[in-house]
Amino acid sequence: QHSRTGTWYAIELINTHTANAHCKHSPRLSSRIAVSPMWFVTQTGLARRTFKYLLGSVSGAWVVRPAWVEASLREQQWQREEPFEVLGDMSARGGPARGRQRVAAGLPPILTDWRFALVGKFAHPSPKRSDVELLLNKAGAVVIPDAAALVPGDRELLLCDPLAEEREVRDAVLASGGAAAVTLTWMLDCLSA
Repeated sequence: QHSRTGTWYAIELINTHTANAHCKHSPRLSSRIAVSPMWFVTQTGLARRTFKYLLGSVSGAWVVRPAWVEASLREQQWQREEPFEVLGDMSARGGPARGRQRVAAGLPPILTDWRFALVGKFAHPSPKRSDVELLLNKAGAVVIPDAAALVPGDRELLLCDPLAEEREVRDAVLASGGAAAVTLTWMLDCLSA
């Protein structure tokens, strides 16, 4: 049974060996993120824009409501995901479906060929730096450690922590030779669309 508190779960297929040495796939429910989960389960038809929601969307995983798991258990077989797919989040609709379709079509991730330098601490209450880096990497972007390594251009940006001080952003822009600074909200909007 799932929690009604907004907890996310990732479901991945794992190999299990039966007594006759045949390999079959079994689902495993986890509240931790797997390397490449196939499904993310959330509460409602419109999700909160969380790290796990965005990770599921950019990874091409199905993002579904708990009713899909319940129906699959009731019928004792996996049900079609489409009727249970999350429609999007409060800011954008269709992100999970577009991410899944992009991966299925063999298209590159949405931020392929983009390079970002992170400006600010990215500490609580902002998302953790490691989460932002993982999300950017899954979306195809390269995170570089120093703003000075950016070459200002269309696909080279400074991604600013919402709590970064104005001086810190100004110094990063100068160090990069004039790269554009964007907000975390801008990145989340791009990944959500």
